[in-house]
Amino acid sequence: MYRARPGSAGQAFRLPAWTPGSYLIREFARHFVDVQAQCAGAPVAVRKASRDVWQVAPCIGSVSLIAEVYVFDLSVRAAYPDQTRGYFNGPSVFVWLVEHDERPCDVEIIAPMSDACHNWRVATSLPRSGAEPYGFGRYAAANYDELIDHPVEMGSFMLAHFEAGGAPVSRVPFDYYLFQVLAAEAARGGLEHRASTSLVCKRDELPQPGARGVSEEYRDLLGLASHEYFLIWNVKRINVDLNLRPREKDKDSFGLTLEAAPQDTCWLALADRADAAAIARRDAWLQAGSAAADATGQPR
Repeated sequence: MYRARPGSAGQAFRLPAWTPGSYLIREFARHFVDVQAQCAGAPVAVRKASRDVWQVAPCIGSVSLIAEVYVFDLSVRAAYPDQTRGYFNGPSVFVWLVEHDERPCDVEIIAPMSDACHNWRVATSLPRSGAEPYGFGRYAAANYDELIDHPVEMGSFMLAHFEAGGAPVSRVPFDYYLFQVLAAEAARGGLEHRASTSLVCKRDELPQPGARGVSEEYRDLLGLASHEYFLIWNVKRINVDLNLRPREKDKDSFGLTLEAAPQDTCWLALADRADAAAIARRDAWLQAGSAAADATGQPR
């Protein structure tokens, strides 16, 4: 449900055509299978003005847009719910108020009613605005651009905290960073965000209890995680400098700059892998961390 106070011409709501970090047209609006509007509890006329715009007729008071959305995409780009977990990436479910995308946004994440979900928690870097840590409730964003850049994971997930080798890190553009990791049978992928990243890996890429050394599978997972983390600087900060605002996400063309950015990152990653000394230092640190985890039973 989305609320707004329409003007004399009514209010238009729009959904992005693509998501930051995934450089293909996604047409999320095709998954909005039913859209209705209400004002003071009474129905208000709403029409689809274009493929991703809904125009609500003028009314007195606040108007609510109520949407039924098809969500069953196990990737990191859209949304997926079942009895074991729930996930959504903002651009696939959050519309914006046309001409008002700079307004602050409030979101209430409501716990599922099913008994199977009684022990679910929430993992997101979206700022809390009344919700308990890792809890359902109210969250907030400074504007629409921030709202859609904090994906939400829900479920009875395992939570681990770690420091980057114990080394202090300065000048990072966030207070803390969240890695949302889903272990699946065969799927794989990642999508960077301003204070988090959504990752899907194969189960055999996770570190195995009692295993010695650093497996190639685990190294691949670390490469995926570090790639998405590095994009915070290589793409996200460039994104701000280029003024690529959410209102541009209705366009079908986004130029060569965004296409080139991940390729530059891949080149840097390959350069790092070519440094045998750096790889040896990294593996030694990983082995020490694994040994500490085995000894304490807790991840570092």
